[in-house]
Amino acid sequence: AGSLAMIVLGIMKALIERAVKVTIESIDRVLLGVDIRIGHSKVVFFCPHDYTSKVIFDGVQILNPEGFEEETMMESKQVEVEFALWHFLWTWISPRRKQIEIKGATLTDVHVMYETLTPELGLNDSNVAT
Repeated sequence: AGSLAMIVLGIMKALIERAVKVTIESIDRVLLGVDIRIGHSKVVFFCPHDYTSKVIFDGVQILNPEGFEEETMMESKQVEVEFALWHFLWTWISPRRKQIEIKGATLTDVHVMYETLTPELGLNDSNVAT
């Protein structure tokens, strides 16, 4: 019975990780106006040092808006987002608006490809300002 419970929990965790990845990749254009690609996502439900939870994304790419030469605006080997799980769950079962409280974020091995359409306009006409 114990090993069956572990298998079920493992399957549920895998489904949640996949749902997080698919959700972000499906709402990225609505929220940011650009596409985000995620290689893999992992959820850590309880970090023992501070009782937060975290989502770890490997192989993250933020694509450029249309009209720029380079396909990618930003790449990161890994992005970790720490959040308060209990706060998140409470807002989802309460009638208040749904929200997530982000405690911190860590980006590892980040590369930003800065590009302008017209160099004389500087940052106002760049992929970073769009």
